[in-house]
Amino acid sequence: ESDLPAVTGEPYTDLVAELQHFRHCITDAGALPLAGLMLADDIEPAVREAYLDRIVAPRRARLRRILESAATRGDIAADADLDIAGSFLTGSWYAFRIAGRPVPRDWAARVATMVWAACGGRAPR
Repeated sequence: ESDLPAVTGEPYTDLVAELQHFRHCITDAGALPLAGLMLADDIEPAVREAYLDRIVAPRRARLRRILESAATRGDIAADADLDIAGSFLTGSWYAFRIAGRPVPRDWAARVATMVWAACGGRAPR
């Protein structure tokens, strides 16, 4: 996937870039209808599983690696709940959409800063 954001080795910077990439993929690239379809009750289980394996799991793994890197470096607490943090990162975007509210243009930096703080870190300014 050549369109993935470059990894800088700075976890906070990489986190914001990954979230900006997520926003681009889900909105600008028109994947929202696909994401909504995957949440439907009547979707074929094999189709949902393929979507989760090919689209969702790789993104969650990249976000998890970034947060683990931050914890290893001491940028966030070593005992931070990375499962909850990871689900909030992209889940907050969906929460805006479900509520019928526009997602702020600076959403990626704002959500990264909030998760960073919740994990015991201080986001660079």
